[in-house]
Amino acid sequence: MPELDQRVTMWDETTEQQATLTGLLFHHALAPVAGDRYLRGVLPAPPPAHAIRLATGPPVASQAPDLTLYEFPLTTGGEPVTADHVTGVLRTLLTGPHVDPQESLSAELPHVPVIRVDLAAVEPTPEPVEERALTIMRTLVHPYTGEFPDPLMVGFLLPTPDLLRLYLAADDIDGIVAVDVRPSGAVTALTAALPSLVTETERMRKDDVDPHCTWAMDLTDW
Repeated sequence: MPELDQRVTMWDETTEQQATLTGLLFHHALAPVAGDRYLRGVLPAPPPAHAIRLATGPPVASQAPDLTLYEFPLTTGGEPVTADHVTGVLRTLLTGPHVDPQESLSAELPHVPVIRVDLAAVEPTPEPVEERALTIMRTLVHPYTGEFPDPLMVGFLLPTPDLLRLYLAADDIDGIVAVDVRPSGAVTALTAALPSLVTETERMRKDDVDPHCTWAMDLTDW
């Protein structure tokens, strides 16, 4: 069993902002953001960064070189960044011409470029009418209540067609838990059991490879 810090650890404002943006952005995994580039993941930036990372790539990204990570700050001008602003800037970055942000390579993910975005230097591309229509419907179906579920999904990654990595923050667990599941599996049963499964420390292992989580849990055969 991993030696977990058993302090009751409520998630902070950064985690809540990451979760809010994840909930507003994940549908871009099913439709291209720009051209043939899809959103393959939304990742919580490693602390202490107050940021979120968007992984873009082709419809099916099976290898790390297929992906590019864009790191966005969670605030701009002292205010929380909006999902519309993030996707607008991402469209500009993916289509160009644009101001090239500073690019660096993550030591933990040596084959995936991480581009840190300066929001003040890039003008967002307006969202398509279809996107605005989706925003209206989504707001009616899932109105914002200000209440966060437990566990809290702060990110996801679709590395292959039948593998989904969920990044979850759970009360009583110190750090982010990355949970690997298969969409082809028993989805209804899994989603019902997940709030309980994510707290079972005997299923966890320390993850020293993925910089976006502390713990990993394999539920691909659950």
